[in-house]
Amino acid sequence: MIARRSFVLGVVASVLVATTGSAAVGTRVAVLVDTSQGTAASMTFLRSAVASLITGLPEGTEVLLATTGRRLQVRVPPTIDRRKAADSAAAMTSDGGATVLMDGLLEVDERFMRTASDRTSVFVIVTSDGSESSRTDPDAFNAWLRTLPPRGVVAHAVVLKSGNGVPEVVANAIAQATGGRCETIGNAGLLKEKIDALSGRLAVK
Repeated sequence: MIARRSFVLGVVASVLVATTGSAAVGTRVAVLVDTSQGTAASMTFLRSAVASLITGLPEGTEVLLATTGRRLQVRVPPTIDRRKAADSAAAMTSDGGATVLMDGLLEVDERFMRTASDRTSVFVIVTSDGSESSRTDPDAFNAWLRTLPPRGVVAHAVVLKSGNGVPEVVANAIAQATGGRCETIGNAGLLKEKIDALSGRLAVK
């Protein structure tokens, strides 16, 4: 759960995936990537890793791409055109500022995931564990977390770590709430390897 307290944090990067464990036809994958100052030095690795993840999704999977820099930006709405989404991921740049991970998760869920009742919801989030500037109240976020398991949503996270930031707390909270995994790494060069490992969970069983 997210504690009600203020944080002044350093710079890092993380990946969060919400999935039921398989991404076949009937699945919508939301990829959220932190483009804040926290991931600025890692953008080359982020672009490559996220583009690779999207390209490797099973045929027929719906994917949307959003960035959570200083604000949420939906770069590619839900589509089965993986190449379009991968190309957009490969063109991401840093927005600077703090990330808005909590705000981004709730907004993407409300706009694109909760309404897709005929599909399994999957979140893939790449975020720093640096500064977090979401306006979402921690109690409201915790209440939202409790709605995920009944809907079959699962979250996995990979955190490129340099400190103990709020985004890491958020990633751990959603992973634990949904029975997923939270991985941490300290070297951005290992990001693609970690994402590729998690992408195996999205393969058709």
